[in-house]
Amino acid sequence: MLLLLLVAMPVNAADFTLRTIVDASAIRVGQPFELTVSFRYDTCCIRSPVFSLLNIAGAEVSERSAPEQYEETVAGIRYGVYEFHYTVTPEQPGVLTIPKLTLTGEQIPSSAVFTSEGAFTVIEVESEPQSILVNE
Repeated sequence: MLLLLLVAMPVNAADFTLRTIVDASAIRVGQPFELTVSFRYDTCCIRSPVFSLLNIAGAEVSERSAPEQYEETVAGIRYGVYEFHYTVTPEQPGVLTIPKLTLTGEQIPSSAVFTSEGAFTVIEVESEPQSILVNE
């Protein structure tokens, strides 16, 4: 799989972000909510992205949705966004922890987008763990 954005920029820590987004204002036991995993990048391309598996203690987690890929502009900078969704159903009240997730892949230099040549840089990006309160 190849994620492609036709903008080349130098690589630094700000080039890649991985985050989880909970789509619910109040979470209750047995009530499903959507969890989005979003990878944003402002470099040319990422080859062979691999996301860690999502396991949440105390919740049932659906299969990952098909990925969506689009572009967005923030503060005049164009980013590629790659995201997918899970449905999470809490099974008990209390604190539900969404663990740190990891993405690994290879950054493709803009000079090698349409060839297999070039020095690929291995990247690894982590999300922050997130705790949410589940009510009865």
